[in-house]
Amino acid sequence: MYIIRKELMEKLLYKLKFKINTVIVGTKGVGKTDLLKYLESFTPNAYYISSAGPKQILIQILKKANIVFKSSELADDLKNKIKKIKNLIVLIDDADRLSKPAKRILEDLNATLILSSRVELKNNFESITLPGFNNEELKQYLDSKFLEKKLYNKVYNFIKHYSDSSPYSVNKTLELYSKNLKTEQVFSLFNFSSKKVEALTVASFISIGYLLMSLRYFFYSQKDFLTGYALSTTAYLLFFIFRRRK
Repeated sequence: MYIIRKELMEKLLYKLKFKINTVIVGTKGVGKTDLLKYLESFTPNAYYISSAGPKQILIQILKKANIVFKSSELADDLKNKIKKIKNLIVLIDDADRLSKPAKRILEDLNATLILSSRVELKNNFESITLPGFNNEELKQYLDSKFLEKKLYNKVYNFIKHYSDSSPYSVNKTLELYSKNLKTEQVFSLFNFSSKKVEALTVASFISIGYLLMSLRYFFYSQKDFLTGYALSTTAYLLFFIFRRRK
């Protein structure tokens, strides 16, 4: 069951109405994929595809649109067939993984693009941040699971106090509590580390790193070389983490 995020849906439907290319930004498990698939389920000429190479993207769209083609055809020929689809909407998951050639071919389709990404993308698209469930959405989601009252209360309280309220976190908590574990056991088994790191976007590492590099010169001017060296080391560590997560 998909829980409709009313405020978010209003924003997205406005973007679709006026054909505004948009990026949905959110952490892992917050519901980006489910949202795109839900949009596909009721929107005419909207096709959900996964991140892939240029030609594979075209093939995915043609298959979804039930358009006859040959895999041996050139990418330009496939693209021309897609351009004949009126009011085309392409819903692309994991857009932060798209290559530059794939991005170029998408932008050349004369389609409205709705992308999902864990990080902000460097383009002219408008962005919408997808948060975790609010209280009403969380209750609606848990109601759909038909839980016993005792289990319902345990899961609800745990999510509100220790989680980002994303669908992933809710399902993970449900899974652990269903094993009759105590709250302290659930807490110890819950994968908080990945969730907390996601809260700091990849781009933030670069911004903080440059800030620290700038601050070191101030301390150098005050002849506080030890602090300057410490800031430099921290900055280089952030740059290293950025390269590993990119």
